[in-house]
Amino acid sequence: MAAAEIGAARRESFRILNRVERSGAFASRLLERLSGSALHRRDVRLATELVLGTLRWRGRLDFVLARFSRRPLPDLHAGVRTALRLAAYQILFLDRVPESAAVNASVQLARGCAGSGAAAFANAVLRALCRGRARIRLPSPDAPDPAGREAAHSHPAWMIDRWKERLGWEETRALLEANNRRAPVVLRPHGCAAAELSERLQAAGVETVPSPILPTCLRVRGGDPFQTPAFAAGDFYAQDESSQMIPLLFGLPVPGPVLDLCAAPGGKATQIAAAGPPFPLVIAADRNPARLRRLLANRRRLRLERQMLLLGADFRRGSPFAGRFPAVLLDAPCTGTGTLRRHPEIRWRLRPEDPQAMARVQAELLEAAAERLEPGGVLVFSVCSLEPEEGRQGVESFLRGHPEFRLGDVRGFVPAGVHDLTTDGPYLATFPHRGDLDGFFAARLERAPR
Repeated sequence: MAAAEIGAARRESFRILNRVERSGAFASRLLERLSGSALHRRDVRLATELVLGTLRWRGRLDFVLARFSRRPLPDLHAGVRTALRLAAYQILFLDRVPESAAVNASVQLARGCAGSGAAAFANAVLRALCRGRARIRLPSPDAPDPAGREAAHSHPAWMIDRWKERLGWEETRALLEANNRRAPVVLRPHGCAAAELSERLQAAGVETVPSPILPTCLRVRGGDPFQTPAFAAGDFYAQDESSQMIPLLFGLPVPGPVLDLCAAPGGKATQIAAAGPPFPLVIAADRNPARLRRLLANRRRLRLERQMLLLGADFRRGSPFAGRFPAVLLDAPCTGTGTLRRHPEIRWRLRPEDPQAMARVQAELLEAAAERLEPGGVLVFSVCSLEPEEGRQGVESFLRGHPEFRLGDVRGFVPAGVHDLTTDGPYLATFPHRGDLDGFFAARLERAPR
Protein backbone atom coordinates (compact mmCIF):
# COMPACT_ATOMS: atom_id res chain seq x y z
CA MET A 1 0.00 0.00 0.00
CA ALA A 2 1.51 3.36 -1.04
CA ALA A 3 1.67 6.16 1.49
CA ALA A 4 -1.10 8.04 -0.30
CA GLU A 5 -3.38 5.00 0.03
CA ILE A 6 -3.23 5.20 3.82
CA GLY A 7 -5.56 8.16 3.46
CA ALA A 8 -5.03 11.76 4.49
CA ALA A 9 -7.25 11.55 7.58
CA ARG A 10 -5.49 8.51 9.05
CA ARG A 11 -2.06 9.83 8.15
CA GLU A 12 -2.73 13.16 9.85
CA SER A 13 -4.35 11.45 12.84
CA PHE A 14 -1.26 9.29 13.29
CA ARG A 15 1.01 12.33 13.05
CA ILE A 16 -1.00 14.29 15.62
CA LEU A 17 -1.31 11.39 18.05
CA ASN A 18 2.44 10.84 17.92
CA ARG A 19 3.09 14.51 18.61
CA VAL A 20 0.66 14.51 21.52
CA GLU A 21 2.40 11.53 23.10
CA ARG A 22 5.97 12.50 22.25
CA SER A 23 6.09 16.25 22.86
CA GLY A 24 3.17 16.98 25.18
CA ALA A 25 1.31 18.97 22.52
CA PHE A 26 -2.43 19.49 22.83
CA ALA A 27 -4.52 17.68 20.26
CA SER A 28 -7.10 20.46 20.00
CA ARG A 29 -4.46 22.99 18.94
CA LEU A 30 -2.99 20.65 16.32
CA LEU A 31 -6.49 19.93 15.00
CA GLU A 32 -7.16 23.68 14.75
CA ARG A 33 -4.15 23.99 12.47
CA LEU A 34 -5.34 21.04 10.45
CA SER A 35 -8.72 22.71 10.04
CA GLY A 36 -6.96 25.72 8.50
CA SER A 37 -4.99 23.58 6.04
CA ALA A 38 -5.80 22.53 2.48
CA LEU A 39 -7.09 19.16 3.69
CA HIS A 40 -10.62 18.33 2.52
CA ARG A 41 -13.31 19.09 5.12
CA ARG A 42 -14.36 15.43 5.14
CA ASP A 43 -10.82 14.38 6.05
CA VAL A 44 -10.59 17.04 8.76
CA ARG A 45 -13.80 15.74 10.35
CA LEU A 46 -12.58 12.14 10.26
CA ALA A 47 -9.15 13.08 11.62
CA THR A 48 -10.79 14.98 14.48
CA GLU A 49 -12.94 11.96 15.33
CA LEU A 50 -9.97 9.59 15.17
CA VAL A 51 -7.65 11.73 17.28
CA LEU A 52 -10.07 12.67 20.03
CA GLY A 53 -11.72 9.24 20.09
CA THR A 54 -8.39 7.41 20.34
CA LEU A 55 -7.24 9.66 23.17
CA ARG A 56 -10.59 9.53 24.96
CA TRP A 57 -10.81 5.73 24.92
CA ARG A 58 -7.12 4.93 25.32
CA GLY A 59 -7.64 3.06 28.58
CA ARG A 60 -10.17 0.70 27.04
CA LEU A 61 -8.22 0.34 23.79
CA ASP A 62 -5.10 -0.72 25.67
CA PHE A 63 -7.09 -3.24 27.71
CA VAL A 64 -8.48 -4.83 24.54
CA LEU A 65 -5.21 -4.75 22.58
CA ALA A 66 -3.38 -6.42 25.47
CA ARG A 67 -5.69 -9.44 25.03
CA PHE A 68 -4.41 -9.96 21.48
CA SER A 69 -0.76 -8.90 21.77
CA ARG A 70 1.94 -11.33 22.82
CA ARG A 71 4.10 -8.37 23.87
CA PRO A 72 3.23 -5.86 26.62
CA LEU A 73 2.02 -2.61 25.09
CA PRO A 74 4.45 -0.42 27.12
CA ASP A 75 7.35 -2.33 25.52
CA LEU A 76 6.29 -1.51 21.96
CA HIS A 77 7.76 1.20 19.77
CA ALA A 78 5.68 4.31 20.52
CA GLY A 79 4.63 4.71 16.89
CA VAL A 80 3.53 1.09 16.64
CA ARG A 81 1.50 1.47 19.82
CA THR A 82 -0.17 4.56 18.35
CA ALA A 83 -0.95 2.74 15.10
CA LEU A 84 -2.56 -0.13 17.03
CA ARG A 85 -4.69 2.23 19.11
CA LEU A 86 -5.77 4.13 16.02
CA ALA A 87 -6.95 0.97 14.28
CA ALA A 88 -8.55 -0.45 17.43
CA TYR A 89 -10.63 2.70 17.90
CA GLN A 90 -12.02 2.38 14.39
CA ILE A 91 -12.71 -1.35 14.77
CA LEU A 92 -14.42 -1.04 18.16
CA PHE A 93 -16.20 2.31 17.92
CA LEU A 94 -16.79 3.32 14.28
CA ASP A 95 -19.34 1.03 12.64
CA ARG A 96 -19.15 2.73 9.24
CA VAL A 97 -15.39 2.24 8.81
CA PRO A 98 -14.43 -1.07 7.12
CA GLU A 99 -12.19 -3.15 9.36
CA SER A 100 -9.88 -3.91 6.45
CA ALA A 101 -9.26 -0.21 5.79
CA ALA A 102 -8.45 0.46 9.44
CA VAL A 103 -6.13 -2.56 9.68
CA ASN A 104 -4.30 -2.02 6.40
CA ALA A 105 -3.64 1.65 7.08
CA SER A 106 -2.26 1.03 10.57
CA VAL A 107 -0.07 -1.84 9.33
CA GLN A 108 1.51 0.55 6.84
CA LEU A 109 1.89 3.24 9.49
CA ALA A 110 3.67 0.72 11.72
CA ARG A 111 5.92 -0.24 8.81
CA GLY A 112 6.82 3.38 8.19
CA CYS A 113 7.95 4.02 11.75
CA ALA A 114 9.50 0.68 12.74
CA GLY A 115 10.00 -1.55 9.69
CA SER A 116 8.55 -4.73 8.23
CA GLY A 117 8.76 -6.72 11.47
CA ALA A 118 6.59 -4.15 13.22
CA ALA A 119 4.15 -4.25 10.32
CA ALA A 120 3.82 -8.03 10.57
CA PHE A 121 3.29 -7.78 14.32
CA ALA A 122 0.63 -5.06 13.95
CA ASN A 123 -1.12 -7.09 11.26
CA ALA A 124 -1.25 -10.17 13.49
CA VAL A 125 -2.61 -8.24 16.49
CA LEU A 126 -5.26 -6.39 14.52
CA ARG A 127 -6.42 -9.43 12.54
CA ALA A 128 -6.77 -11.31 15.81
CA LEU A 129 -8.79 -8.41 17.23
CA CYS A 130 -11.13 -8.46 14.24
CA ARG A 131 -11.68 -12.20 14.61
CA GLY A 132 -12.11 -12.11 18.37
CA ARG A 133 -13.92 -8.83 19.01
CA ALA A 134 -17.25 -10.59 19.65
CA ARG A 135 -15.66 -12.54 22.50
CA ILE A 136 -14.26 -9.48 24.29
CA ARG A 137 -15.62 -9.14 27.82
CA LEU A 138 -15.09 -5.72 29.33
CA PRO A 139 -14.81 -5.31 33.10
CA SER A 140 -17.88 -4.21 35.01
CA PRO A 141 -18.20 -0.44 35.56
CA ASP A 142 -18.03 -1.28 39.26
CA ALA A 143 -14.89 -3.42 38.89
CA PRO A 144 -13.02 -3.70 42.21
CA ASP A 145 -9.54 -3.77 40.67
CA PRO A 146 -7.84 -0.58 39.37
CA ALA A 147 -7.09 -2.04 35.93
CA GLY A 148 -10.72 -3.03 35.52
CA ARG A 149 -11.99 0.44 36.45
CA GLU A 150 -9.51 2.04 34.07
CA ALA A 151 -10.64 -0.19 31.20
CA ALA A 152 -14.34 0.28 31.92
CA HIS A 153 -14.23 4.07 32.15
CA SER A 154 -11.03 4.96 30.25
CA HIS A 155 -9.75 7.20 33.05
CA PRO A 156 -6.76 6.57 35.31
CA ALA A 157 -7.81 4.52 38.34
CA TRP A 158 -6.40 7.08 40.79
CA MET A 159 -8.56 9.79 39.22
CA ILE A 160 -11.69 7.65 39.41
CA ASP A 161 -11.01 6.81 43.06
CA ARG A 162 -10.33 10.46 43.96
CA TRP A 163 -13.65 11.61 42.53
CA LYS A 164 -15.53 8.65 44.02
CA GLU A 165 -14.29 9.53 47.50
CA ARG A 166 -15.50 13.11 47.18
CA LEU A 167 -18.60 12.86 44.98
CA GLY A 168 -19.88 9.34 45.63
CA TRP A 169 -20.07 6.56 43.07
CA GLU A 170 -23.27 7.49 41.23
CA GLU A 171 -22.17 11.05 40.55
CA THR A 172 -18.66 9.92 39.66
CA ARG A 173 -20.05 7.48 37.09
CA ALA A 174 -22.10 10.28 35.56
CA LEU A 175 -18.99 12.48 35.42
CA LEU A 176 -16.91 9.74 33.78
CA GLU A 177 -19.61 9.13 31.18
CA ALA A 178 -19.83 12.85 30.43
CA ASN A 179 -16.06 13.09 30.01
CA ASN A 180 -16.25 10.37 27.35
CA ARG A 181 -18.82 12.26 25.28
CA ARG A 182 -18.10 14.99 22.75
CA ALA A 183 -18.32 18.50 24.17
CA PRO A 184 -20.73 20.92 22.49
CA VAL A 185 -19.38 23.78 20.42
CA VAL A 186 -20.66 26.96 22.07
CA LEU A 187 -20.51 30.36 20.37
CA ARG A 188 -20.50 33.73 22.12
CA PRO A 189 -21.84 36.34 19.66
CA HIS A 190 -19.62 39.38 19.18
CA GLY A 191 -21.11 42.63 17.95
CA CYS A 192 -24.48 41.05 17.20
CA ALA A 193 -27.36 39.31 18.96
CA ALA A 194 -27.64 35.54 19.16
CA ALA A 195 -30.63 35.46 16.80
CA GLU A 196 -28.79 37.51 14.20
CA LEU A 197 -25.71 35.30 14.43
CA SER A 198 -27.87 32.21 14.11
CA GLU A 199 -29.35 33.53 10.86
CA ARG A 200 -25.92 34.29 9.41
CA LEU A 201 -24.65 30.84 10.28
CA GLN A 202 -27.77 29.15 8.95
CA ALA A 203 -27.17 30.85 5.61
CA ALA A 204 -23.71 29.25 5.62
CA GLY A 205 -25.08 25.78 6.41
CA VAL A 206 -24.49 25.79 10.18
CA GLU A 207 -27.35 24.77 12.45
CA THR A 208 -27.49 26.29 15.95
CA VAL A 209 -29.87 26.36 18.91
CA PRO A 210 -30.04 28.79 21.84
CA SER A 211 -28.02 27.68 24.84
CA PRO A 212 -30.19 26.29 27.66
CA ILE A 213 -27.71 27.77 30.15
CA LEU A 214 -26.99 31.24 28.74
CA PRO A 215 -29.59 32.43 26.21
CA THR A 216 -27.13 35.05 24.94
CA CYS A 217 -25.08 32.36 23.19
CA LEU A 218 -25.58 29.44 20.80
CA ARG A 219 -24.80 25.73 20.70
CA VAL A 220 -23.85 24.27 17.32
CA ARG A 221 -25.93 21.30 16.15
CA GLY A 222 -24.44 20.80 12.69
CA GLY A 223 -21.93 22.24 10.24
CA ASP A 224 -18.57 23.92 10.76
CA PRO A 225 -18.91 27.51 12.03
CA PHE A 226 -15.16 28.11 11.68
CA GLN A 227 -15.34 27.90 7.88
CA THR A 228 -17.93 30.67 7.52
CA PRO A 229 -17.83 34.38 6.69
CA ALA A 230 -19.17 35.05 10.20
CA PHE A 231 -16.02 33.59 11.76
CA ALA A 232 -13.71 35.55 9.46
CA ALA A 233 -15.66 38.73 10.24
CA GLY A 234 -15.24 38.23 13.99
CA ASP A 235 -18.95 37.73 14.67
CA PHE A 236 -18.38 35.14 17.40
CA TYR A 237 -15.89 33.52 19.75
CA ALA A 238 -16.07 29.82 20.64
CA GLN A 239 -16.35 29.65 24.43
CA ASP A 240 -18.17 27.26 26.74
CA GLU A 241 -20.97 28.74 28.85
CA SER A 242 -19.11 28.01 32.09
CA SER A 243 -16.14 30.03 30.84
CA GLN A 244 -18.47 32.86 29.83
CA MET A 245 -19.83 33.00 33.38
CA ILE A 246 -16.44 33.98 34.83
CA PRO A 247 -16.46 37.61 33.56
CA LEU A 248 -20.09 37.95 34.68
CA LEU A 249 -18.85 37.76 38.28
CA PHE A 250 -17.48 41.30 37.95
CA GLY A 251 -20.90 42.66 37.01
CA LEU A 252 -20.48 43.67 33.36
CA PRO A 253 -19.69 46.18 32.05
CA VAL A 254 -16.73 46.87 34.32
CA PRO A 255 -16.50 50.65 34.81
CA GLY A 256 -12.70 50.88 34.97
CA PRO A 257 -9.59 49.23 33.55
CA VAL A 258 -9.21 45.49 34.09
CA LEU A 259 -6.03 43.47 34.54
CA ASP A 260 -6.13 39.85 33.32
CA LEU A 261 -2.98 38.13 34.58
CA CYS A 262 -3.23 34.88 32.54
CA ALA A 263 -5.28 36.02 29.58
CA ALA A 264 -4.36 33.85 26.59
CA PRO A 265 -5.95 32.72 24.38
CA GLY A 266 -8.35 35.53 25.28
CA GLY A 267 -11.90 34.27 25.72
CA LYS A 268 -12.58 36.02 29.01
CA ALA A 269 -10.46 39.09 28.23
CA THR A 270 -12.24 39.72 24.93
CA GLN A 271 -15.62 39.15 26.59
CA ILE A 272 -14.83 41.82 29.19
CA ALA A 273 -13.45 44.22 26.56
CA ALA A 274 -16.56 43.83 24.41
CA ALA A 275 -19.05 44.35 27.26
CA GLY A 276 -20.18 47.91 27.19
CA PRO A 277 -20.64 50.77 26.89
CA PRO A 278 -18.66 51.97 28.65
CA PHE A 279 -15.92 49.79 27.19
CA PRO A 280 -13.16 49.14 29.71
CA LEU A 281 -9.50 48.98 28.83
CA VAL A 282 -8.27 45.43 29.41
CA ILE A 283 -4.59 44.81 30.12
CA ALA A 284 -4.28 41.21 28.91
CA ALA A 285 -1.08 39.57 30.14
CA ASP A 286 0.45 36.14 29.65
CA ARG A 287 3.94 34.76 30.07
CA ASN A 288 3.80 32.33 27.13
CA PRO A 289 4.83 33.89 23.78
CA ALA A 290 2.99 31.29 21.68
CA ARG A 291 -0.22 31.80 23.63
CA LEU A 292 0.19 35.57 23.37
CA ARG A 293 0.33 35.22 19.59
CA ARG A 294 -3.01 33.40 19.70
CA LEU A 295 -4.40 36.19 21.87
CA LEU A 296 -3.10 38.76 19.38
CA ALA A 297 -4.84 36.95 16.52
CA ASN A 298 -8.11 36.76 18.46
CA ARG A 299 -7.94 40.44 19.38
CA ARG A 300 -7.43 41.32 15.72
CA ARG A 301 -10.25 39.08 14.45
CA LEU A 302 -12.67 40.51 17.03
CA ARG A 303 -11.60 44.10 16.24
CA LEU A 304 -10.67 44.91 19.85
CA GLU A 305 -7.29 46.58 19.33
CA ARG A 306 -8.46 49.82 20.96
CA GLN A 307 -9.93 48.11 24.02
CA MET A 308 -7.09 45.67 24.77
CA LEU A 309 -3.41 46.12 25.56
CA LEU A 310 -1.33 42.94 25.40
CA LEU A 311 1.54 42.35 27.78
CA GLY A 312 4.13 39.58 28.07
CA ALA A 313 4.69 39.11 31.80
CA ASP A 314 4.85 36.57 34.62
CA PHE A 315 3.47 38.42 37.64
CA ARG A 316 4.99 35.89 40.03
CA ARG A 317 8.32 37.50 39.20
CA GLY A 318 7.06 40.99 39.86
CA SER A 319 4.80 43.50 38.17
CA PRO A 320 6.08 45.53 35.22
CA PHE A 321 4.15 48.55 36.55
CA ALA A 322 3.18 50.05 39.89
CA GLY A 323 -0.46 50.88 39.20
CA ARG A 324 -3.47 49.15 40.73
CA PHE A 325 -6.78 48.24 39.15
CA PRO A 326 -10.43 48.22 40.27
CA ALA A 327 -10.86 44.77 38.71
CA VAL A 328 -8.38 41.91 38.38
CA LEU A 329 -9.02 38.54 36.74
CA LEU A 330 -6.89 35.51 37.55
CA ASP A 331 -7.89 32.55 35.38
CA ALA A 332 -5.05 30.50 36.77
CA PRO A 333 -3.12 27.64 35.19
CA CYS A 334 -4.42 24.35 36.56
CA THR A 335 -4.68 20.62 36.00
CA GLY A 336 -7.61 21.12 33.61
CA THR A 337 -9.66 18.22 34.96
CA GLY A 338 -12.84 20.10 34.08
CA THR A 339 -11.98 20.00 30.37
CA LEU A 340 -11.29 16.31 29.75
CA ARG A 341 -14.04 16.21 27.12
CA ARG A 342 -12.16 18.75 25.02
CA HIS A 343 -8.64 17.70 25.99
CA PRO A 344 -8.80 13.94 26.65
CA GLU A 345 -5.01 13.58 26.65
CA ILE A 346 -4.85 15.46 29.96
CA ARG A 347 -6.20 12.47 31.87
CA TRP A 348 -3.21 10.34 30.80
CA ARG A 349 -0.65 13.02 31.67
CA LEU A 350 -1.74 13.95 35.16
CA ARG A 351 -0.31 12.39 38.32
CA PRO A 352 -1.97 12.20 41.75
CA GLU A 353 0.36 14.88 43.12
CA ASP A 354 -0.35 17.42 40.36
CA PRO A 355 -3.40 19.15 41.93
CA GLN A 356 -1.37 20.08 45.00
CA ALA A 357 1.56 21.23 42.86
CA MET A 358 -0.71 23.45 40.77
CA ALA A 359 -2.32 24.82 43.93
CA ARG A 360 1.08 26.18 44.98
CA VAL A 361 1.47 27.98 41.65
CA GLN A 362 -2.05 29.39 41.98
CA ALA A 363 -1.33 30.64 45.50
CA GLU A 364 1.67 32.59 44.19
CA LEU A 365 -0.43 34.10 41.42
CA LEU A 366 -3.22 34.99 43.84
CA GLU A 367 -0.73 36.94 45.93
CA ALA A 368 0.45 38.77 42.82
CA ALA A 369 -3.13 39.49 41.75
CA ALA A 370 -4.01 40.88 45.18
CA GLU A 371 -1.03 43.24 44.96
CA ARG A 372 -2.45 44.77 41.80
CA LEU A 373 -6.01 45.26 43.15
CA GLU A 374 -6.92 48.65 44.54
CA PRO A 375 -8.97 49.03 47.76
CA GLY A 376 -12.67 48.50 47.07
CA GLY A 377 -11.85 46.43 44.00
CA VAL A 378 -12.93 42.96 42.88
CA LEU A 379 -10.64 40.01 42.17
CA VAL A 380 -12.17 37.09 40.29
CA PHE A 381 -10.26 33.82 40.62
CA SER A 382 -11.06 30.85 38.38
CA VAL A 383 -9.70 27.48 37.28
CA CYS A 384 -10.98 24.85 34.83
CA SER A 385 -10.35 22.16 37.44
CA LEU A 386 -12.64 19.98 39.55
CA GLU A 387 -10.06 19.47 42.30
CA PRO A 388 -10.68 21.07 45.72
CA GLU A 389 -6.98 21.86 46.24
CA GLU A 390 -7.17 24.17 43.23
CA GLY A 391 -10.55 25.63 44.14
CA ARG A 392 -12.25 26.10 47.47
CA GLN A 393 -9.22 25.08 49.57
CA GLY A 394 -6.96 27.56 47.81
CA VAL A 395 -9.44 30.40 48.18
CA GLU A 396 -10.06 29.65 51.86
CA SER A 397 -6.31 29.60 52.50
CA PHE A 398 -5.94 32.97 50.75
CA LEU A 399 -8.78 34.52 52.76
CA ARG A 400 -7.25 33.34 56.05
CA GLY A 401 -4.10 35.25 55.20
CA HIS A 402 -5.87 38.35 53.85
CA PRO A 403 -8.44 39.78 56.27
CA GLU A 404 -8.84 42.80 53.98
CA PHE A 405 -10.68 40.51 51.53
CA ARG A 406 -14.10 38.95 51.85
CA LEU A 407 -15.83 36.29 49.77
CA GLY A 408 -18.58 37.64 47.54
CA ASP A 409 -21.59 35.55 46.53
CA VAL A 410 -21.59 34.63 42.84
CA ARG A 411 -25.32 33.90 42.91
CA GLY A 412 -25.99 37.59 42.45
CA PHE A 413 -24.21 37.49 39.07
CA VAL A 414 -25.07 34.09 37.56
CA PRO A 415 -28.51 33.66 35.91
CA ALA A 416 -30.90 32.57 38.66
CA GLY A 417 -32.49 29.80 36.62
CA VAL A 418 -29.28 27.76 36.51
CA HIS A 419 -28.02 28.15 40.09
CA ASP A 420 -28.54 24.43 40.74
CA LEU A 421 -26.24 23.58 37.82
CA THR A 422 -23.60 26.25 38.31
CA THR A 423 -23.13 27.21 41.96
CA ASP A 424 -21.96 25.68 45.23
CA GLY A 425 -22.93 28.14 47.94
CA PRO A 426 -21.13 31.42 47.20
CA TYR A 427 -18.85 29.78 44.61
CA LEU A 428 -19.27 29.08 40.91
CA ALA A 429 -18.84 25.33 40.39
CA THR A 430 -19.73 23.62 37.12
CA PHE A 431 -19.36 19.98 36.08
CA PRO A 432 -19.61 18.23 32.68
CA HIS A 433 -22.41 15.94 33.88
CA ARG A 434 -24.51 18.87 35.10
CA GLY A 435 -25.85 20.87 32.19
CA ASP A 436 -23.27 19.63 29.64
CA LEU A 437 -20.76 22.28 30.77
CA ASP A 438 -17.00 22.37 31.10
CA GLY A 439 -15.90 22.05 34.71
CA PHE A 440 -14.96 25.38 36.31
CA PHE A 441 -14.51 26.78 39.78
CA ALA A 442 -14.59 30.51 40.47
CA ALA A 443 -14.76 32.90 43.39
CA ARG A 444 -15.46 36.63 43.67
CA LEU A 445 -13.03 38.19 46.16
CA GLU A 446 -13.87 41.72 47.30
CA ARG A 447 -11.26 43.99 48.83
CA ALA A 448 -12.35 46.36 51.58
CA PRO A 449 -12.24 50.10 50.84
CA ARG A 450 -9.64 52.16 52.65
